[in-house]
Amino acid sequence: MSIRKALGISLVLLLSVAASCGRKDRPVIAVVPKSQASILVTIFDSGINTDKYLSYVSTDNYKGGALAAERLGAILPAGGEIAVIGTIPGSVSTTERENGFRDTVTLKFPQLKIAAFRYGMADRAKSLAVAEDILTAHPDLAGIFCSNESGTVGAVQGARSKGLILQNPFRMGYLGVKTIVDRLHGTVPPKRIDTGATAVTADNLNQPAIQELVNPPIDKYLR
Repeated sequence: MSIRKALGISLVLLLSVAASCGRKDRPVIAVVPKSQASILVTIFDSGINTDKYLSYVSTDNYKGGALAAERLGAILPAGGEIAVIGTIPGSVSTTERENGFRDTVTLKFPQLKIAAFRYGMADRAKSLAVAEDILTAHPDLAGIFCSNESGTVGAVQGARSKGLILQNPFRMGYLGVKTIVDRLHGTVPPKRIDTGATAVTADNLNQPAIQELVNPPIDKYLR
């Protein structure tokens, strides 16, 4: 999400901002002046190359990628060739997921061989084309890891999905705003807040906690 699309909130005469930064370098010029002007800034979802903010609220994306590797290792105990469809170069959150996945595969699942790594450029159609190219080049491919929704949508059209790793964006947004509200009321929030990542499979899909992630009770908060 770009700064133009970022969540903005106005509290106490525009003294606070909550923002999601897709790339680590681009938003710094916008965030630092706000923090130097005593405007409270909380970053959510993706990191940034500065510590001049109140709090950073997001999934531990590296851990999310590692969790995906654990899941793939569990369903492919005999090993095989796998592929990675990355999102876009320079994206903070998805690069962390890709690194977590590759590092965990290398360290814990030597029977899995990453045969291809391609970027889907955050586009479903391009991700589909990439997935088709990979499957053509590697017809015995046993699994594909995608670091974002756009890659996943493209990939599942050419391969059967065995599991998903979900963030909790609803909680991310809620806590992003809450950090600023708390600070305005005198409480200093943690500098880093991990909102978690959850492995979703056919076995646990109908559990209440999983359903709340898949279908958050938004209506309850819009009344």
